Amino acid sequence: EFGPIQADGNGRAQVPIIVPPGNVAAKVISISPERTHEEPLDLQVPDSKRIKLFPINSTIPSDPNVPVTIRALAVKASGEPDPTAAVAFSATAGSVSEAKHEGNGIFAAIFTPPQGNSSAAATIQVTIDGEEQKQSDAVSANLIPVRPSAITLSPEPSELAEDAAGFRLFAKVIGPDNVGMSNRQLSFNTNGAVLKGTVKDLGAGDYEAQFATSGRGPVELTATLRTTASDNPLHTVLLFPTKSQLSNDGLSGTMLTVLTLDQYGYPVAGVPVSMSVAQGDGSIPSQLTTDHTGAGQVYYTSGRTAGLVNIQATAGSHNAGTAILQSSSPIPIKMPPSGTAQAQALLEAWKKIVVSSRIERSGMIGAQIKVNSTGSAGPVAKIQ
Repeated sequence: EFGPIQADGNGRAQVPIIVPPGNVAAKVISISPERTHEEPLDLQVPDSKRIKLFPINSTIPSDPNVPVTIRALAVKASGEPDPTAAVAFSATAGSVSEAKHEGNGIFAAIFTPPQGNSSAAATIQVTIDGEEQKQSDAVSANLIPVRPSAITLSPEPSELAEDAAGFRLFAKVIGPDNVGMSNRQLSFNTNGAVLKGTVKDLGAGDYEAQFATSGRGPVELTATLRTTASDNPLHTVLLFPTKSQLSNDGLSGTMLTVLTLDQYGYPVAGVPVSMSVAQGDGSIPSQLTTDHTGAGQVYYTSGRTAGLVNIQATAGSHNAGTAILQSSSPIPIKMPPSGTAQAQALLEAWKKIVVSSRIERSGMIGAQIKVNSTGSAGPVAKIQ
C-alpha cells in the first residue's frame, strides 16, 4: 500500500514498487473521498532468465577421450528449482548428450569435444524446449589441439660411418586416430650432435631434422613433442626419466622430463617446480620452470652408491616422484610405474611422445681406457 501520494501538476501520481518473482500483473485500487476504483495493470515485466549454465574451464582439449560434464540450473518464474523443465544442450563443435536431472533443478550432460589438430573456439548452449528465443544461456571455451599418441624416429643413415660429420633424422607423429599429424612442434636434446637450422614439416605427420655431429663417437638424442598449453589451473605433476637404470660411476646421467598438467592431463605453462633427490646420492638442479608448453627437462647425474634413487618434483601442493636404479652392471628388470591407474595411464600417454634414439658409429665398441693393474683383488667388502 502506498499513500497518500502527492499528484503532480498534471494530476499524475507515480509509485515505485518491488515485484516479487513470478508476478507479472497487479490490481490497482485507487481510493479517494469520492470513490474507490479497481483495475488490472500489466506490469510489463520482461521475462526473467530461468536457465543458467554453470561455469566451465576456459580451455578444453580437442580430444574425444576427454569428456566434460556440463551442468545448468533451471528455475520456475517464481525462482524455485524446476525439475520438470525440458532442458536441452547443444554445442557448435563436438557433441552433447541428452540432459539428465540430478536434483534441485540441476541438469547435466556430457560434452564430447571433436578431435582437432589446431586451436578453435566452441560455444556450448542450453535452452528450454519451446522457449528457445527467451530461455537460453551459453558459455565459450577454447579448444586446444589433441595430444598425439606416438612419435617414431628414423635416423638416416641408421649407423654413422667413422668419418661421418652429420646425419638426417626423420620423425613420424601419429594422432589418436592413427593418422599423421602436421603443424606440431618438435624439440631435441642431443649428446654428440647439434641441430642444424629448424625442423621441417613435410606434411602428413612427417618431419625432417638435419644434425651435425660434434664428436667421433655415437649420438644420443631425445625428441620431445610439444603440446599447446591450457589456461586451466595446475592439477597434476608428472616426472619420468629417459633411462631407468644408470651406472653408479658418478658420471652417467639421464634426462628427466617434468610436465605440469591441468585436470584434463594437458599442459599448464610457466609453473615453478622444486626438484630433489629424496633417496640416493646423485645430483639434480634444485629448481626449474616449465616452458610455454608446460614441459621442463633437466639432467640427473648418478652417484656412486648402488641402489634405488628416489627423485621428487614439487609444484605448490602437487608432487610427483620417479625411481632410477643405480648399479655397477645392468640388471634385467623393468622399473614399474606407481600410482593410481589414472596416473599410470597419463604417464604412459606422455612417455610415448618423449622418445630417445641412439645412433652408433662404425668401429666404435667403447672407450679405450688404459688400466695399470698391480697386485690382486682383495676380499669382497659388500654385496647389495
